[in-house]
Amino acid sequence: MHAEIRIRTHTVVIDDAVERGGTDQGPNPPETFLGSMAGCLNIQMNCLARERGITMKNINLSIDADFGRRSVTWGKDVPLLFPLVRIAVTGKSDASRNKLAVLRRDMLRHCPMSQVLLEGGTRFRQKWVITAL
Repeated sequence: MHAEIRIRTHTVVIDDAVERGGTDQGPNPPETFLGSMAGCLNIQMNCLARERGITMKNINLSIDADFGRRSVTWGKDVPLLFPLVRIAVTGKSDASRNKLAVLRRDMLRHCPMSQVLLEGGTRFRQKWVITAL
């Protein structure tokens, strides 16, 4: 059941758990989406910080989500795949609280994947623990 997706010079394996008929050779499509969104948010955060002259060090961005279980029932409509997405960011920065608040907001606005979820009704919660450089 697994799929090998070629993207430029990379191969990404997408599969499903054994109990759902897969071989567990890679993450399933929703997990792949969340991982891609985490990467997108991380890139956007760093690019926006650089453009704004904000120094960020030792940044760790993690993502977790509530999963709409009905969406994995075969033959059922998908109501909302991820009702809630939680983003945690830790690290160090020279930015003020206000600049970090704007960066936090704009990071979501600039990532196409988070935009898709926002427009679909997903809620986002962010927790940033950033200490001074």
